[in-house]
Amino acid sequence: MDAFGDDDLELPLRPDPALTLADLRSILDTSRLLPKGVEATHLGESDYRYLNGHLPEAIRVTIDRDFFEKHAESVEFWTPGSPAFPDLEAYQR
Repeated sequence: MDAFGDDDLELPLRPDPALTLADLRSILDTSRLLPKGVEATHLGESDYRYLNGHLPEAIRVTIDRDFFEKHAESVEFWTPGSPAFPDLEAYQR
């Protein structure tokens, strides 16, 4: 194993993400793009007050990696796979 280096490995190219962080910011900034019953309101330049019908109360979210790193204990990184990210199937019922 030690004879192989990182240069010897060929990793497949990753596809571009379906949604970029800029796309997610546009969604948070444009209420008509959010599922019915979901609200996002600017708190500051990089964070939002986020509420949906599946959360018991509003939470603080961001799509800014640096902001998240500085405030990880009090903010959710709002991306697909995050517990706060809308599960569209839940809204289609």
